[in-house]
Amino acid sequence: MRRGHLPVLLFLLAAGGVALLGSRVVASERASAERAARETLRARAQSAAAALEAHASRLLKEAATGDPDAVRDEEGRFLEPPGSAPLARLDPVRGADPEAEFYLAEGERAEAEDGDTARAAGLYGAAAAEGRDAVARAVARFRLAALCRRAGDRAAAEGEEASFLAVLPKDRRRTWEALVVRGRASPPDPEWVPDLLLHLGSGSDAVVRGLARDGGVPASAVEARYADLALLERLRSIDLAFLLGLTECVLVEDADPWRLLERDERRLVAWSRHGTVFRFREERLEGLLPASVRLLADGDGPGDPLLLEEVVVTGDPVRGQRILASAPRAGIEAEARRGAWLLGGALAALLLAGGAAFALSVR
Repeated sequence: MRRGHLPVLLFLLAAGGVALLGSRVVASERASAERAARETLRARAQSAAAALEAHASRLLKEAATGDPDAVRDEEGRFLEPPGSAPLARLDPVRGADPEAEFYLAEGERAEAEDGDTARAAGLYGAAAAEGRDAVARAVARFRLAALCRRAGDRAAAEGEEASFLAVLPKDRRRTWEALVVRGRASPPDPEWVPDLLLHLGSGSDAVVRGLARDGGVPASAVEARYADLALLERLRSIDLAFLLGLTECVLVEDADPWRLLERDERRLVAWSRHGTVFRFREERLEGLLPASVRLLADGDGPGDPLLLEEVVVTGDPVRGQRILASAPRAGIEAEARRGAWLLGGALAALLLAGGAAFALSVR
């Protein structure tokens, strides 16, 4: 080997060594950036888990000692707010008063088929006589009031409706006929609105909403009742065997068959047992978790190749919920590329300086 070639060889070896060292540094920087990002994501997920656990602890305390959102007995019946009830009609009890049943049937036939309202009124009056079955008397008074209204005699209709309410058995105050008359009563019946809205969600919503509209019930009251029904639908999904277990908090889907909510969300439900009833508190998780953190549903998991992900599992009192924090991998790669460009620039400057020094030395 000529003596003049030795500096060239040494320079190339040095440049190769620097390039190899640079590539290892770039790989190390990428691994370091990913490690730092994972630590940040884990800390973010742990912070969210701690917030969820604290939130659950507060709800548990409120369920035990505060004002519950719902109360349910061991048989699954909701005591507060009450569940939906079917809208029944006021029909005479078959066999309770056969003679009154005959008068009512004949009066209906005279009214509907013969158009003889006078005869119908006489028959209804006979069914409404003192000593008759109370339900039959109430049916007769309701039909008499309807005849008066169709005849344009408002005063007589109001008198018949007052008599209807006077003879109506208490256990029939939530029938359709009773709700119609109670909605027109003066002074207003304070129990009419809750009794009416009790029938929402039972398949008679159009009828109930029509009565509510005619009676001047605020739309907000109707929406509030639908919100109660949505709450009961969520809580109904919690099995009784689960309630009797050790778990006291659970996440449930925001089931909303009445479509009042713009989107479905998971909610945190806590309960406390008091004797034979369970007291519930529940809240949305909206705003509790940062945008980059989410709860994993059953069957869901990490694995998006475009994301860097870290999962943390919550502890008591909402044990076993998986919280995932994620960030785009592209950001970490961009950071690593910036480091590579900086190192590449340094190497290029070193090579240029070395080349210049070599050129001067061989002259």
